[in-house]
Amino acid sequence: MIVEQLLQSVSECPLHYHRRVPRPDRHRADLVAATGQLLRRRGYSGTSVSDFLDAAGAANGSLYHHFPGGKEELASAAIEAAAEQVEAALLSAFDATDDVVIGAQRSIDGMIAAFEADPRDGCPVAPTAFDAAGISEPLRIAAAAAFARWLGVFEHALARTRDPDTAAAQARVLLSAIEGALLLDRTSQGTANLQALRDAIPMLLA
Repeated sequence: MIVEQLLQSVSECPLHYHRRVPRPDRHRADLVAATGQLLRRRGYSGTSVSDFLDAAGAANGSLYHHFPGGKEELASAAIEAAAEQVEAALLSAFDATDDVVIGAQRSIDGMIAAFEADPRDGCPVAPTAFDAAGISEPLRIAAAAAFARWLGVFEHALARTRDPDTAAAQARVLLSAIEGALLLDRTSQGTANLQALRDAIPMLLA
């Protein structure tokens, strides 16, 4: 499912003399968040370094300070951040119930809600995976790692009530079906395919 907010942890500690209190680096976080949204909507080839900087309100020097590898390194960081966010949302959906069918349907409900809020927002990784898999090995690896993380969540949840081989097979089918529905719905700018998949989940995971 699709999740739009960055997860943050905040720690408080007393101030001591001669001790520097670390602060979160907002410039880096803003760059990663802005890049993630643009990659999700336009893909890697459809965006430029200046697009990322403008969206984040950052200076050119900020990019190369945090990401010496430039656009490719920044895009990889954005994919990793998106992978973490989606993984956290999936874990939340499946941990909230013992019924894997309900967990899967709740995950898809989140994707449907995201599409209804903005039909440009499909899978946060797929556009870059399509775009860059043949031209950037680091981005291909980052995208593959993201899909593997989500697959792992599905497989772990399914393994509660299935043998390992069945859980692994159904997890692959579920991820493939979700990615396909996301692509079809993004091109049609509707949610019919996600809705159909949601209704078919009981049969798909039988």
